[in-house]
Amino acid sequence: LMKMKKLVVAFDLDGVVVDWYGEVLRHLPKEIHIPPDGCKTFWVEDNYPPEWKIKILDTIRRQGFYDAMMPLGNSIAVLNQIYDDERFHPYLCSSPETDTSHQGCWSEKARWVSRYLGERWLDRLMLIRDKSLAYADIIVDDKPEMKGFFISEGEETWTRLVFAHPYNVDTPGPRVNWENMLT
Repeated sequence: LMKMKKLVVAFDLDGVVVDWYGEVLRHLPKEIHIPPDGCKTFWVEDNYPPEWKIKILDTIRRQGFYDAMMPLGNSIAVLNQIYDDERFHPYLCSSPETDTSHQGCWSEKARWVSRYLGERWLDRLMLIRDKSLAYADIIVDDKPEMKGFFISEGEETWTRLVFAHPYNVDTPGPRVNWENMLT
């Protein structure tokens, strides 16, 4: 019998697997919180008044920020189910923080993956600034615009599944969340 090719599926970390925005909120005064369904743009600092921009950026770039995040929904259970499914070859594909004051972001993301998903996922972790360079049949991401050095939006070599958030409602493509990921 001919062996079927496994689908290579790449999952973004921040805002897809991990509750990135929830971690931002933990560091902001409760009286200024904008609930997740009130965010109109992917760039969290642009959802807030200008006087909060520096505080938000400092929070994101703080040592330990990525280490402290919690899983989003039932992402861990679904990812492990996908990992064990013979039809898929899953990866995690994340763009680390490039600010030179937070080079620890790379190791923090790896520690998070090891802690919540286990060592077996470390070989499946791609930390890459330009996701257009990542090979995948399917990519699951929440960012409205995905452009890269080698491709422009619409020239992707993969199928895009939009991880549903209020700030990406106008992003074209099938919308998914952790409840409907396998349907």
